[in-house]
Amino acid sequence: MKNSGLFVAIEGVDGSGKTLQVKRVATLLKQHNHSIITTREPGGSSFGGQIREILCDPNQKLDVVSEVFLLLADRHEHYMKIISKKLKGGNIVISDRYLDSTFVYQGYAVNRDPQWIRDLLDKTQIKTPDLTIWLYLPIDDALARVEKRNSEQSLIKPCYEQVDFLTKVVKGYETLYAQNNNNSVKKIDARLPTEEVTDSIFRAIIDAWAKKNN
Repeated sequence: MKNSGLFVAIEGVDGSGKTLQVKRVATLLKQHNHSIITTREPGGSSFGGQIREILCDPNQKLDVVSEVFLLLADRHEHYMKIISKKLKGGNIVISDRYLDSTFVYQGYAVNRDPQWIRDLLDKTQIKTPDLTIWLYLPIDDALARVEKRNSEQSLIKPCYEQVDFLTKVVKGYETLYAQNNNNSVKKIDARLPTEEVTDSIFRAIIDAWAKKNN
């Protein structure tokens, strides 16, 4: 009997280590003979890559509603053309950001109730993740990591990394996941050593995979 695919999203504020952990966990799962597909939002497709450039272009100054429509267009294309097909093939699909990032960044962080975004999503065929990993990181730690990263890489601060905004992002994730009633969200302290975080994510995915394919 063919295994069912598992859809995992890794969420968290900038600096929480999502991208690193996606790579580390994918490698570990492959070592245990699982078929893994990694992706990200925005930017998981060629169309999404163009959307990502627009969203992070400081010259655009888009209204939040315009941002949401761009993100949902990307997400619909991403899910229908990539994610859903890989899930049907029995793969574990891990996405660096997904739905909850939109609820937080274009909802709570700009003082908007994200219900209007949920209402738009209800009119699509986009699937919610089987498991969401929340890499929890307090605001002071997030700011320190972002500043260190930008300094080491000689970067101009990317979009969404202003202090006030990131503070609202952290609070937004806390508000969003306080409403989690189905245990589909696994909170992991991103301040733990990298190896411990990877192991916690790995075990959560294996447990979810086993439950779905039992």
